[in-house]
Amino acid sequence: VNKIESLDILNLISYTIFHFLIIYLCLYYYRMLLYFIFFFFGISIDLLLTNNIGPHLIVFMFFLFFFNKTKKFFYNIEKRKIYFVILLIQSLILLLEMIIAHYFYQYKFDYYTYLKLLFLSLIVSYPLLLVFAKIDNY
Repeated sequence: VNKIESLDILNLISYTIFHFLIIYLCLYYYRMLLYFIFFFFGISIDLLLTNNIGPHLIVFMFFLFFFNKTKKFFYNIEKRKIYFVILLIQSLILLLEMIIAHYFYQYKFDYYTYLKLLFLSLIVSYPLLLVFAKIDNY
């Protein structure tokens, strides 16, 4: 995977923020335009990180399709539960991406990296949710 080795924690934090943003957009701003945005982001991240088209594109498009079919369940959920739903979805997306990259491109599935991503998701997600809520109120 292409990354800047000396800035490993910064890579993981930006990766976590990116996934949180994708999920937040899907839950709060679902539009048909998101299919194009997810497609573009999926291909861009795949080419940037793995030099192949696959894991991100497949998972992002599947997640968007899944959300389209289940969005009525998310309308009346309170903010605290939405926060936990976002964390759950983010952990599933990260896991699926790592599994797909492992099976399709023989990238090493690193449990330690996955646990670091989950830990950073917990740390970064709540302040991000507060920032996005402030932006939404304007």
